[in-house]
Amino acid sequence: GCTQGPEFEDLPWASLGRPSLEGLPEPEFGADALRETGRDWAIARRTLEWARGHALDTVPMGRRMAILGSVFVGTPYAPGTLELRGPEGVVVNLRPFDCVTPVEPVLVLARLVTFEDPSFLTDERRLRATYRAELEHIRYRGGELGGYPSRLHYFSDWIRDAEAKGLLRDVTADLGGTPDPRPIDFMSRNPGSYRQLGEDPGAVEAIREIEAELNRHERRFIPKDQIADHEAG
Repeated sequence: GCTQGPEFEDLPWASLGRPSLEGLPEPEFGADALRETGRDWAIARRTLEWARGHALDTVPMGRRMAILGSVFVGTPYAPGTLELRGPEGVVVNLRPFDCVTPVEPVLVLARLVTFEDPSFLTDERRLRATYRAELEHIRYRGGELGGYPSRLHYFSDWIRDAEAKGLLRDVTADLGGTPDPRPIDFMSRNPGSYRQLGEDPGAVEAIREIEAELNRHERRFIPKDQIADHEAG
């Protein structure tokens, strides 16, 4: 489950402050709370402008992501933020997050900060197209949206794919991570828990094949009681 993190004021770079959200469109509530709104794009633009103003494009990627991630400290939690009705699409949502979605927009923003031509920030159409293309590249296998099974549902799958795309390097083994022998099969064993799998039995078989491929590779993790020992590295 999700746990409460530190307060923003306790973070080592809190002195940078955070982008002001004054004057942005009001947040949506109710049935439309998970759908894309003008506030999402205003938050993205304001955050990128703030990041460039603080020269975060000159900061190493790991620290840049930590700083940008802290911008969203206090953002509400909502389950199933990507599970909208209708065909699979690139969901943009910077207002609530579920347990795993914060990393994707933060990585998108961290990458966009380094774009040499920042003029897309003043062109709403280009901003949305550029952000959406980066998000699709990160969220879907091989960087291409191809239906529900193409989304990187398992985080171990997300990490392997991101490493193959050159977005990160998995250092878990280098840190002495513990092998994880548990099989990956939750989605194929529980298709009733996923609307898309219930509507498309063919997608269940596609997910099962993805799980089988993941199970052919060793996975490692850092036990919770050892995380602090590796943070400085």
